[in-house]
Amino acid sequence: ENIVVFNLPLLFQLENKYQVASVLCHEIAHQKLNHVQNSIIQHAKINNSKEVKDKTKEIAKQKYNRNQFASQLLKKLIYNNKELSRKLELEADSLGFVYFNKAFKNNIQAPLETLTLLKSLDKEKDSLTIEDYKEILKNTGLTFNKEWFTSELSGYNYQKGNKFWNIDS
Repeated sequence: ENIVVFNLPLLFQLENKYQVASVLCHEIAHQKLNHVQNSIIQHAKINNSKEVKDKTKEIAKQKYNRNQFASQLLKKLIYNNKELSRKLELEADSLGFVYFNKAFKNNIQAPLETLTLLKSLDKEKDSLTIEDYKEILKNTGLTFNKEWFTSELSGYNYQKGNKFWNIDS
């Protein structure tokens, strides 16, 4: 519906109007390429595919380890979706650069600067730290209380064996 969502924390990290324009050109490119609708259609096709339905039925028939097999299927579906998402991001980066270049011929370094900035901001972590929670709560008016993070179970590791998600995936 021609709606562009702009992440406010990102906006606060951008250094100038050209970086803002670069992000907007990227988001407009997503719209022009119809990425949202195409992604929804692709997601529905995959989830309703014969392969996924058959695999789900096969898992349901298992006497043991159903959770493990279902988790593996879910992980495969999510990772494949992320692969598609990365492809769409590259497409939007490319068309967004074309749009930006047409609008701001003398500032073509801004999209590269923006991508470099995003790379440093967009690092996913394995888990949130106390410092992360302090930062999240900083602008909410809530008081941070370190005791929230200590309990008799704080030393217990709920993660058994290998981690389910690959941190760099």
